[in-house]
Amino acid sequence: MRGRFCLFFVLALVGLALTAGPASAGGPGSWSRITATNLFNFAEPGLGRTSDGVLHVVWHEPVNAQSESLMHSAVSPAGQEVGNSGAILSGWNSVNPQPDLTVSPDGSTLRVFFAGIHSLLPNDPLNYELQTATASIDGTTWAGPQRFSSSSHTSYASSGIAAAVGSGGVPIAAEGDPGNVFQLGFGGTDYAYESTPGVNVYDPGIGVDASSGQAVLGWFSLGGTSEGTYAQAITPSGLSGSKQFMPNSASSDHRSANPPLQKTAITGRHGANGVYIAYAAGYPSQKNVDLMRFGGSQPIVVGAGNSIANVAIAPAPEGRLWIMWSDSGKIYAARTNKEVTHVGARTTVKAPPGSVSIFGVWGEGSPGKLDLLASSGTATNQVAMWQTQVLPPLDIVAVGGVGVVKVKVTDAGDPLAGVLVTVAGHQGRTGANGIVTIKVGQKSGPVVAKATKPGYKPDTDRTRVKQKKKKK
Repeated sequence: MRGRFCLFFVLALVGLALTAGPASAGGPGSWSRITATNLFNFAEPGLGRTSDGVLHVVWHEPVNAQSESLMHSAVSPAGQEVGNSGAILSGWNSVNPQPDLTVSPDGSTLRVFFAGIHSLLPNDPLNYELQTATASIDGTTWAGPQRFSSSSHTSYASSGIAAAVGSGGVPIAAEGDPGNVFQLGFGGTDYAYESTPGVNVYDPGIGVDASSGQAVLGWFSLGGTSEGTYAQAITPSGLSGSKQFMPNSASSDHRSANPPLQKTAITGRHGANGVYIAYAAGYPSQKNVDLMRFGGSQPIVVGAGNSIANVAIAPAPEGRLWIMWSDSGKIYAARTNKEVTHVGARTTVKAPPGSVSIFGVWGEGSPGKLDLLASSGTATNQVAMWQTQVLPPLDIVAVGGVGVVKVKVTDAGDPLAGVLVTVAGHQGRTGANGIVTIKVGQKSGPVVAKATKPGYKPDTDRTRVKQKKKKK
C-alpha cells in the first residue's frame, strides 16, 4: 500500500528537523558549514544558481542505518545561508550520496536528479531507478518524484550521477557503473558510453557548449588498457564522434591511473563556445592541474603541486573559467582570461576549521566571484560540507620613472579598466588598456602601488621613483 501511495507522493515534507551548521558569516575568507556533520566522505553536492543570485545546494544525509534523506541548503549572493536547510525527501531506506542539480534556462526552476531505495517493499515504484523532483526558485517545496528513464537500471548504486540542461532546455543525465548510461530527455533511449571489455566507468560529468548546444560527457575509466579520463560528444541518438583521452590522465601505457575522487570536471562557458575538462595530470603522482578544450590537442597547465586531487571547474562571466583543486591539505582556485588561453594567479584557501582531510572541492562562479564548497573531515571523524567565497585576483605591475609611476592592472592577463590605483597618497584609475600613470611629485625612492576594485582581491607592487636631476 505504501508503494502505491508513493506514486502520488509530494516531496514537500520540508519543515522536518533541520541539521545545517551555524549562521553563516558570509564573504570571502570565511568558511560556513552548510550541512550536518555525519556525511559520508564520498558524498557530493549538486549545485545550481537561480536568477535571484541564490546558490542552491542539494546533499545527502545519512540519518541512521535504515533511513537517509536528501537535503537542500541555500546561500545568498553575499555568502550567507538563506533560512535553514530542509528535506527534499526523507525516510528512504537508502539514497545515492551523489545527486546532481540543474536550473531551468530562465533561472526559475530547480530540478534534482537522484536515486535510491525508498522501501523494502516488493515492486515499490521509487526503488532503484533514476528519479527527478522539481522546486520553484526558493527551493522550499519539492514536487515529484518523476522517473527519468523508461529502462530499468540499478541507479541507486551508480558510481556517480551527472545532470545538465541541453539545447532547448532538454534535461540530460548520466550514470557511472553499474549503469554506464546517458540519456537526453525524459523517457528517451539510454545509451552505454563505455563498451570496452573489462573497463568500469566512474564519476561522469556533462558539459554543454553554449553556442552550438553540443553536449559532451566526461568520465573516468578503470581497467584494462583504457584507464584515464575521457570525453565524448553525445546526442539523443547516442554517442557522436570518437572519445578523447585527456593527456597525462593515466600512465603512458594506459594501464594505471588515479581516480578523480569526485565528478569529472567538465563544463561549457557562459556566452562563449567550447567545452572544457579540468583534471589532475601525472602518474603515479599527480603533479599538475591541466585544462583541456574538448577537441583540442594540448592542455594548458593551471597549477602545479605535490599531490593534486579533487579537481573541479565552473564557468564565470565573459567566457572565463574557475578551476579548483586540493593539494596536501590546502585548497586552491584560479581563474582564466576571457579566451581561456591564460590562467591568473592562484589563490590559496585555508581548509575549513578543524579539517584534517579534504574529501571534495566544488564551486559555482557565474557572478564573477567563486562560491567554493569543500567536504572535509575532522580528527573525530566529523565530515561536513562548508562554503566560502573567493575573489578573482588583480595583477598589478608598477614601473617607476622621474616623478611618476606607470601602472598596468590585468585580470588573468586581460587589461582591466576602472581600477583604483594608489601610490604614495596619490590616486588614479586605469583606462580601457588597464594602464594609469600617476604623478607623485618630488618624492624619490621606493614606493608601493596598490590596486583595488570592488569584486576583486587587491594586489600590490613595489617600484622606485626618481627625482629629476637638477641643472648645474
